[in-house]
Amino acid sequence: MKKGLIYIAPLLIMILFVFPTHGKTKGMTVPYLETRIDRDHTVEGERLIYEVILVSPDAAVAGAEVMANPEFPGLDISRSAPDNHLEEVNIDGRLYYRAVIDRFFIGTNNKGKYTIKGGDYRIGLNRQITIDDPYWGPSLANRVEMFALSAPDLKIKVDALPVSNRPENFSGAVGKFDVEMTLIDQPRSGDDIRMMVTIVGLGDLSEAILPDLPKYFPEGLHFKSMTDARSHFIKNGSIGSEIEIECLFTAGKAGKYTISPIEFSYFDSDKGKYVTAKSDPLEFEVTESKHYDETPPVIMDV
Repeated sequence: MKKGLIYIAPLLIMILFVFPTHGKTKGMTVPYLETRIDRDHTVEGERLIYEVILVSPDAAVAGAEVMANPEFPGLDISRSAPDNHLEEVNIDGRLYYRAVIDRFFIGTNNKGKYTIKGGDYRIGLNRQITIDDPYWGPSLANRVEMFALSAPDLKIKVDALPVSNRPENFSGAVGKFDVEMTLIDQPRSGDDIRMMVTIVGLGDLSEAILPDLPKYFPEGLHFKSMTDARSHFIKNGSIGSEIEIECLFTAGKAGKYTISPIEFSYFDSDKGKYVTAKSDPLEFEVTESKHYDETPPVIMDV
């Protein structure tokens, strides 16, 4: 079950009860922080996701505030929006609530060993208390109980990409990807025909070198142009991306044609080796276009 997580306004006036807390204690009755990265041993060029995760014994989380940012010496980073929900989890037979309160994309451009220093955060939990007013008598009121939490440090190791067995057409991408190609238009001779090539998978494709598409086209097809669009997504705590390449070509005459399987070479960080993904061949028939020399009649309403 997922519950909403509301962030605290920095200038909100409230009663503050601050409890400095570090790390996890068995049978915790106060919240604590965890840090995670989708891979702590990687290679140059792989893009990772670093997350700070709140673990709370109480679902009444009022919000989270960054007091000191995590530090990423030697790494390229960009901050991303965290998830805005709590999720129920069972830890050692007890119900807790987890939420990602901070997230960063990390670029591992150079080999070496790195230490990510966890940041400091302030977490608020809604509490209901009884106030015994001398005039109105006992009544219920809300307060926000505050906890000062520190995220634990995390270490990663980055290896150099291997030189041996590196393909000549290596795209520079690291991860795991698939390639597909499909026709968009009904192919007719002499007309512009559009085809879509899609490269998608887990990993970063923002700097990937595109395949040399014209070389896959057979004689009789004239490659004209291509445009690409790149996007990213998050899947199971890892970064994924997609490239959509729209190609424009023509066929000189009617007939059956086959575009050869398109190749995309990358480094598979799970297998630890270079891999070449291939699409299926694209077989299609081009029909004759019907062009009329005569000017069509003009139809008018009377």
